Amino acid sequence: MSQRAAKLSLIAAAYSAAELLAEPGIGPTRALEIATWLKQQGWTFRSSTSHAADVRTGQDETASE
Repeated sequence: MSQRAAKLSLIAAAYSAAELLAEPGIGPTRALEIATWLKQQGWTFRSSTSHAADVRTGQDETASE
């Protein structure tokens, strides 16, 4: 993965799905496309109850609770 793609993945994964949907120009279809792209990179959106500093690769923090 290029350095640029890795940084874009980190930025996108810092969002919860709800936060991403609140961004101008992002609707459900685009959010799903981004979620699919993140999954291909081994990332997920952060859970809506976590903080952006808690972003982890390939897992949702609430999955272990």
